[in-house]
Amino acid sequence: MQPEDVHLMVLWENNPENWQVSATDKPYTYLELKAFVEDEEPIQLSKQERFIICKCETDEPIGAIDLFDIDFIHGYGSVGILIAENKDRNKGFGAESLFMLIEYAKQELDLRNLLCSIHANNLSSIRTFEKVGFQNIGKRSNLYIDKNSSVDELLFQREL
Repeated sequence: MQPEDVHLMVLWENNPENWQVSATDKPYTYLELKAFVEDEEPIQLSKQERFIICKCETDEPIGAIDLFDIDFIHGYGSVGILIAENKDRNKGFGAESLFMLIEYAKQELDLRNLLCSIHANNLSSIRTFEKVGFQNIGKRSNLYIDKNSSVDELLFQREL
């Protein structure tokens, strides 16, 4: 991420439609997100990295992919992805970004496993992660509340 990405992060992170899958419950301030972007702590200390997803042909930013909770000792990290606008979803951008992140995690960070959790009702995200080789390894029942009903969390893993 670059400082010029902060304005997008404010829009994306503060969109309540995205809060369900990001465990966010209140808006971030511009200064909070600016500090996050400008944090120059090495990934080995911060245990996280965020990348902006851009369309190749136009370089238009359309989302973000995160690698977080990285454990360098045991060789794993967690993945989260957001394609910000409905018009850009279900077009392969998420899968392509995941393939790139998998290579980065394997080649540059020497990780052995990637993990993710997905709400059971997020069928598009489930398909995307399965498309790049993630396997369902379990479920946590009734973990989230979605419009007054409970939703299971599915756990996925991909060995690198």
